[in-house]
Amino acid sequence: MKRIRVAFAALLSAATAALVAASFTFSWLSGAVTDVEMDGLHGGIISQYFHCGSGTEQDPYVITKPVHLYNLTMLYENLDGFAEQNNHFQLGYNLDGNDGLEFYSYNDEGIYQNGYSTRLNMGYYDAFVPIGSAEKPFRGVFDGSGLILDNLNVSGSGVSDIGVFGFVTGEAKIKNLYIDNLTIDVSGAVANAHTAHSHACVGYIAGHIEDASCVTETYVNNCEITGKSVLTKNDWGYFGKCDNAASIEMFINKANSGQGDDWGGSLDFKAFNQRIYDIFNTLPATFDGSFAYYQTDEMKISFGRGAKAEDYLKQNPDSTRTFYLLQSDGTHYSSTSKSATTISMPGTVMPLLANSDFSANEKNTGYIIADTRYQSSSYEPKSRMVYDSSVRSASYEISHVGNSISDVAITNKEAFNGTGNASGLTYESENVEILTNSAASYSADRYALIKDSYNANHTVLNSYLDVFTKSDNTTPSALNLEKYDTARNSLDNVLEDATLVHGLHFMDKDIAYNNTTSLNTVKLNGAVYTNYAFPKGCIDFNLKEDGKINFFGGSYYNGTSESKADCFFSLSVIERNGNNLTNNSIKKVSYIYKNTAYDKTNPDSQKYIYRYSDNSYSGSQSNVGDLVFDMRYLSETPPVQNAIYYFEIPVNKGEYALHGVSGHDAGGYLMYLDIGASGAGTGEGLVDDFKSVEYRSTPDTASNSILLITYSQGSTNNLEIAVIYDDTRKRYDVICTGDAIEVTVTILSTNYAVYFNSIALPNEIGSYPNTPET
Repeated sequence: MKRIRVAFAALLSAATAALVAASFTFSWLSGAVTDVEMDGLHGGIISQYFHCGSGTEQDPYVITKPVHLYNLTMLYENLDGFAEQNNHFQLGYNLDGNDGLEFYSYNDEGIYQNGYSTRLNMGYYDAFVPIGSAEKPFRGVFDGSGLILDNLNVSGSGVSDIGVFGFVTGEAKIKNLYIDNLTIDVSGAVANAHTAHSHACVGYIAGHIEDASCVTETYVNNCEITGKSVLTKNDWGYFGKCDNAASIEMFINKANSGQGDDWGGSLDFKAFNQRIYDIFNTLPATFDGSFAYYQTDEMKISFGRGAKAEDYLKQNPDSTRTFYLLQSDGTHYSSTSKSATTISMPGTVMPLLANSDFSANEKNTGYIIADTRYQSSSYEPKSRMVYDSSVRSASYEISHVGNSISDVAITNKEAFNGTGNASGLTYESENVEILTNSAASYSADRYALIKDSYNANHTVLNSYLDVFTKSDNTTPSALNLEKYDTARNSLDNVLEDATLVHGLHFMDKDIAYNNTTSLNTVKLNGAVYTNYAFPKGCIDFNLKEDGKINFFGGSYYNGTSESKADCFFSLSVIERNGNNLTNNSIKKVSYIYKNTAYDKTNPDSQKYIYRYSDNSYSGSQSNVGDLVFDMRYLSETPPVQNAIYYFEIPVNKGEYALHGVSGHDAGGYLMYLDIGASGAGTGEGLVDDFKSVEYRSTPDTASNSILLITYSQGSTNNLEIAVIYDDTRKRYDVICTGDAIEVTVTILSTNYAVYFNSIALPNEIGSYPNTPET
């Protein structure tokens, strides 16, 4: 159960501020302060305040540094005629000469880092003035290029239209923009800056917009509105005021379909284990000694244990150590005797994204498919299939990742038994060290400890870990880990207050084109297939666009007290003939390179070239560019046992499988896996997650938006709105206390129950006004 609590600022007395002067200072351009008069600026002179460009559609003004964004808004407010030109603006430029656009990299102190980034870090600067006002509205084109505006601090001082954009006309276009870590200070807002409305309107994207449909593929993550103001108003979350209210629904629908179709989702294996538990404890299932199974047209689960399966399935994996062997289809024999007693099993094919009734979600991107290995030669006949599984899911004590959370070394035996240095370990988010690769080319010593927002000081001094790189150059940005922040937040939510870690791993068994299973009905990325074949023993998934697979893995495996994880997994490309697999359908990836001939305007052009295990290539060898990922980081033994690792694997669109590593019999556990990003580019994983006004079921995408909360309040600051989400019942409880005039809950999905102050709201899309007692 997750609790989100927001205390809303009171709407108190006004604080006036002078409007921006007719000239302004470009002191950030040089060491000396230079006042620049706006009169007469034009053409080539204006272009000097951007990376390049003339403001046309073919040659937009390009923003590659924080100062360029400031120049944009100041030119809008202070240069006569600039706002009327309907200029085009573009984030990012091809600075490194390779494919894609990027910014110059700056740290939080505003210092250039001698490199490039997909995030424009605005953290050093404050008092950013919204782009456009009622007098000089934004009516041009702003193309975010799929890049991220990060750590932007917007000031509403002296203005009435407050957001990243101030006032936006219906002819404007704002597109393909990601905004992360946005703070809007409304303490200086005024209600009388113009006559368009009698209050200050505050929105994350724009304060006042004529038509929301002019904003497309634009998302906000981690937004907070601070300060006190007079008569501030926020009608829609994204926009403080929208003249065409019907376009709000259009905007939400576009956001839903865009993210849902293109992004998919992620999976933590705590939730996965809980899903197994819920299925066998709430739905009709078959039990037979060591085995149990459940089957429908679009999902099947076959489960094996060394003792009675039903007893184990009654154990809640969130509170009890569990070990699930996910079975293949076929004839199974008892694992505890050589008797000829058999049971016919349907196998395991589970959707990654499931509805509350466990059926495949429309946005599902892939399936977990089990297989069964042949048991040792002591079982006769040797061809019998027993309960030994190649795909396993388990919950173990937190000590199994103890070397990433403890300042003392944890041996395998201590991790397994929870004794010695591993005794009594607890998870503390600020004391977690996570290893990743520090270079594209593999070497056992090329690992780094990630410096993130949880552990900026590298506080864990574990002797097993401190031999690896630990510095300011190991931030997610410096290591080019584009999806790390969202994944790390998700991992923290999973492990917070936990006594167990959860994971899934693969044993030593390659996948093969002639070792398959199938489902009657398969849902993938909104499409439905019948009699669809899968290779056994893998996670089979589809990416609709170029992107990155990212995962957290634990380097633990405990078949015995001294066992060691000796790999993570292999990655193979799947090529189909219709629904079926044929010879050479499966190609194991060894190295991933940039494609020097990549053409992003051609939908069939591939961003990366793979070198396969047979030394063939996925594209022309003459176009092989820089190495970007070496699969040996995943197929070789991790250098530290009982620790946490994070990796991002760049891939082309297409079908893939994660599976066992041949010759390695003790795979590490996947703790969190995101293979549903479906190539959302550099904005992958950014999900609307508002700290005020709008609540979403993170880490779900906007396609699973639940409710929008708007409010009016009295003159005191004691209004509190809490939103409590119960994942088991798929229920939201909105609890409002304090000085409220009106609270309106707009339900955006019919898949969840919503209660307001313990009163059930109608389970249909619509808006419901409620006036709680104070």
